[in-house]
Amino acid sequence: MLYLDYSRGEGQWLPNRYGGRENLEAIEFLREMNVMVHQEFPGALTVAEESTAWPMVSRPTYLGGLASR
Repeated sequence: MLYLDYSRGEGQWLPNRYGGRENLEAIEFLREMNVMVHQEFPGALTVAEESTAWPMVSRPTYLGGLASR
């Protein structure tokens, strides 16, 4: 979900508006979703699997991560 080229070969995906492979729309969705979840359910946990390839994935959105605390 985070990468446009995941499981795709050369020529099967288009780079984002900055020329990168990150799926900017998916990233924004995850940030917004986590903010909303934590507003509605304080203390809720959301889990990220991509922590090795995505630095700070589990950090709060205000620190550049995709989660919210």
